[in-house]
Amino acid sequence: MRKIFVSYTTRSSEINIKNLELIKEKLERFTNVYVYIELLDKNSSKKQENVINELSTSDYLLLLDTEYIDKSIWVQLELEYALIFNIPVTKLKPSFILEETQEYIHTMKKIK
Repeated sequence: MRKIFVSYTTRSSEINIKNLELIKEKLERFTNVYVYIELLDKNSSKKQENVINELSTSDYLLLLDTEYIDKSIWVQLELEYALIFNIPVTKLKPSFILEETQEYIHTMKKIK
């Protein structure tokens, strides 16, 4: 099964459990691809190891574009691993997904 790994930072007010659940639901419904969001899907006490493992088995990395992504060490690390694992990276604003804008639809059609 194909997988989208979602990279984000919770420093932004628009990234919260409710919005992450909505984003996951919308992405899975539109693409029919499994979406991994660490905050929702964590299944290990070894967070770092689990995140790297989930990313290494992903087909895409979707970066939620918020004002603090450049300041997040985790986001930067995930982007570096995506480069190492040769995983395509797509950046979208969370609001584009939540509002299902044309840019979101166009981007997701590429992943489908």
